[in-house]
Amino acid sequence: MRERYGSNKIPEKKRRSFFEHLVEAFEDETLLILVAAAALALVNAVFVSDDSGDMIEAMSILAAVVIVSGVASTLNYAQDGEFQALKQLELETVIVTRDGVQTRVLRDELVVGDCFEVRAGSKLPADALLLPSATAQGLTVDESSATGESRASHKGPGALLLLAGTRVQEGAGRAVAFGVGVSSTYGRQLAKSQGGEDDDGPTPLQERLDVLAKLIGWFGLVAAIATSTALAVIALAGDTSKLTDVSFWLGDMLQFAVVGVTIVVVAVPEGLPLAVTISLAFSSSAMVADKILVRKLQACETMGSATVICSDKTGTLTENKMAVVAGRIAATPFLARGESEHSLACPACDASDLTARISSMAQDAAGRAIIFNTSAELGRDSVPAGSGGGAADQDPKRGGGMAWLGNPSECAMLAFLDEELGQRAAQVRTSVSLGQPAAAAAAAAAAGPAAAGASADSPLGMLYRRQFSSVTKSMATAVALPEAVGAGSWLYFKGAFEVVVGLCDTELQADGSSKRLDRAAVLREFEPAVHAALRTIAVARRRVHSCPATAAEWLALEEEGGMELVAVLGIRDPLRREVPGAVAKCQGAGIRVIMVTGDHIDTATAIARNCGILPAATADRAAPPAGTVMLGRDFAALQDDPAALRDAARTLRVLARSSPDDKHLLVDTLRKDDEVVAATGDGTNDGPALKHANVGLAMGITGTDVAKGASDVIILDDNFASICQAVVWGRSVQSNVRKFLQFQVTVNIVALFRSVEHRTVIFNVFILMNLLNLPFARKVRDEVNVLEGIHRSTLFVLIWAGVAAAQFGLVQYGGSYFGTSPLNAEQWFNCIAVASITVPVGIALRFVPAPAGTDAAVKPKLD
Repeated sequence: MRERYGSNKIPEKKRRSFFEHLVEAFEDETLLILVAAAALALVNAVFVSDDSGDMIEAMSILAAVVIVSGVASTLNYAQDGEFQALKQLELETVIVTRDGVQTRVLRDELVVGDCFEVRAGSKLPADALLLPSATAQGLTVDESSATGESRASHKGPGALLLLAGTRVQEGAGRAVAFGVGVSSTYGRQLAKSQGGEDDDGPTPLQERLDVLAKLIGWFGLVAAIATSTALAVIALAGDTSKLTDVSFWLGDMLQFAVVGVTIVVVAVPEGLPLAVTISLAFSSSAMVADKILVRKLQACETMGSATVICSDKTGTLTENKMAVVAGRIAATPFLARGESEHSLACPACDASDLTARISSMAQDAAGRAIIFNTSAELGRDSVPAGSGGGAADQDPKRGGGMAWLGNPSECAMLAFLDEELGQRAAQVRTSVSLGQPAAAAAAAAAAGPAAAGASADSPLGMLYRRQFSSVTKSMATAVALPEAVGAGSWLYFKGAFEVVVGLCDTELQADGSSKRLDRAAVLREFEPAVHAALRTIAVARRRVHSCPATAAEWLALEEEGGMELVAVLGIRDPLRREVPGAVAKCQGAGIRVIMVTGDHIDTATAIARNCGILPAATADRAAPPAGTVMLGRDFAALQDDPAALRDAARTLRVLARSSPDDKHLLVDTLRKDDEVVAATGDGTNDGPALKHANVGLAMGITGTDVAKGASDVIILDDNFASICQAVVWGRSVQSNVRKFLQFQVTVNIVALFRSVEHRTVIFNVFILMNLLNLPFARKVRDEVNVLEGIHRSTLFVLIWAGVAAAQFGLVQYGGSYFGTSPLNAEQWFNCIAVASITVPVGIALRFVPAPAGTDAAVKPKLD
């Protein structure tokens, strides 16, 4: 089979060599200008000038070229290595049946025709067909990474196709592989993302530096021609006979040409590429501590220029872990700690107080009603971080890799019972079969064919189970309880809030009794929860005195109603705590955040309001501002009208029910509108959008290999706050470059003028002026106190002190080797007094407004 259909191993994109990274480094125009300047300086030093200083100048420029290209190439090569190492952590195994024997093999060893196990939490290793069985009826799969659809896909008769790279949320079964490796849907997407070459243009900072380098180059050339021409005119003034003198051309005119070449060389800021590279290198290394892995060095500074961030919702803005945040158990309303009191239309206690307000009898009844009617369980999570997708919610309290496995909503309900009511699912389920096994077995036998709906792993007391159906929006389970926990048979019902409440006549009370249900009051109580994007699930029960014999009779019993409402739970994927602050920080810094999600438009709107992407609803303005929220299909429908599409993208804040294609269209539209776009993605189909964005941000935990391979930066903790931190680092790089230019260009402009006699005092004053100008270069805006925070800049203080000490040593002890003479105290005082002119001039320049349209004028500071 392997020879005929291939293996399940997807060929990896060959790692780029160090030489390839080195060649790429020389695509920088500023570096090419430095190479040209070094060549001119070297020719001048070797063939024309007798001054040893010219050779030093030439070699210093060459050294700068070697250091810049070497550091940039080494860092990019190392980042490639880190990414390869990250991928090595993602090896997974699968249990297959070969020749009637179950065998555990690596995912890469799977072949067409292999029959393998499918269970909750596992990532599907290949395209496969689900084999029909009783347990396979309840299989649900999270296919969002492949299709972009956020809703789980239910598998069973008529829906047997399983896609590689997707993750099983609930249920178990067996499947036969028919598409492996590059023949699977996942493999084709991954191969496509690896096959194309990156088409990355220059970053915004590179574009501006290229313009600056050309400007300085032209300015130096004009200054060189003007200076050489002026020298020649002065030499010929009053004695034009020199024009016919060969010695004049070989002597004076050649020297004038050398002066011109020297000016061109000196005008080029050879330290600029080095400053940029060192800043990028430091930032990218430090960013790892902030959970940011930079795959492409230039992406670091591009993030500093970002004007729009297109962010996914699940796992990035939210925790990617469903949790119970509000509800009602045994007629007792409650709110999770930190949840808004507006989630319920009635007074509510803190969830941690439930055990004090509800009797143990009511707690046990609620626990059984929820636990018996769910199939999620606590298990060991063997899925490595970064393998893409996830149906397992890690339980940090238990440690050891333990996690809730199964449907996310059921996981949330069981975790809530465990943490707030102390109801352990495993213990409650075991109590049924361990209490009275014989009685339970007899009851199960009496139930006849109806018990067939229960899986082979079901408790011995389970009489009947109807798996969740999207049609009925409910699930039901019947259990025969042993004497130890209250003998009798009970039908437990779970489903959509409105459906379950409509079937209930009574409600369980805090003391364990039952009371007539006020349906209208309960419905009103949870109206705010629905508007707050909570998934409301109700749980009910009914005592069964005579067990039906068939599944159809059980279903008829469900439809009769007459149930007792036990609990209503409001569930949602809560926002990460740091997200609202991070969103506010981005918006305050001039960055627009757009949430791109596959969720329902009401859910998306509520979450966008909670995290600050949209303004909060008020009595005067309940609906979001016009044009800020759109459906993916409505946005895509504007493709035939580019102007309307551009206008829609300019006001957009939330794109709901969107697909990966809609995200790609949004990124493309924003880029055409001259926005600098950072886009997040984790799914297989997100690859094109990530590659097309100025900066593609893949998720390190839930991201697929396709998304990571197409990205420029990997967010290791899937957290939006880390994305905001990446912007901070990017702007830090830009700020450092501005500070360097502010200092270096001042020196280069002075160097363009013809030097006077090399007297020690002049040399000393020049260096002292540069030293006093350095503190002003620390700030590029209108800050007057340039020494603010200098105590934290230890490196700056050490360098400044080192330069000052070196200058003192050169002047006092340099002697003839450096062409200096020692100065006395009076001369030093005079030098410092003249150089101090730099201070008032620097302060005065702080009050000169920045020209309109410049970054310093329009881009707010991101603190």
